[in-house]
Amino acid sequence: MESAPHLCEMIAHAPDGASIRKWTLREDNNSHHHGVVSITESPLFLELSIRATSKSEPNLVGLFKLDLRGLLKNGYIRYEPACAEGPEVRLRVKKAFNGVIYIQVNDDSPRLMLR
Repeated sequence: MESAPHLCEMIAHAPDGASIRKWTLREDNNSHHHGVVSITESPLFLELSIRATSKSEPNLVGLFKLDLRGLLKNGYIRYEPACAEGPEVRLRVKKAFNGVIYIQVNDDSPRLMLR
């Protein structure tokens, strides 16, 4: 597992007018969340929360600034679909059993620690 502050960093506030994606991990649903985003959104601002179940209250993990181009170049995210090289990429955030949260394409690929 690697940490690379130039690829992702926790921030206190997004710049004025920035679009913020809000994702919530659920511990009763594989403790991960993934979605397709455009590489043109880089840097992407992601507000990440986690909750135990769909009925429990979410707990804020933090606000992150993600360098999508750098994440793609280093293999932490992938094009969507995987065989394409278009503007869409798949971003996956996962919480490990030890509580560490990271970005990773799949369980066999390199991972980057968020927190």
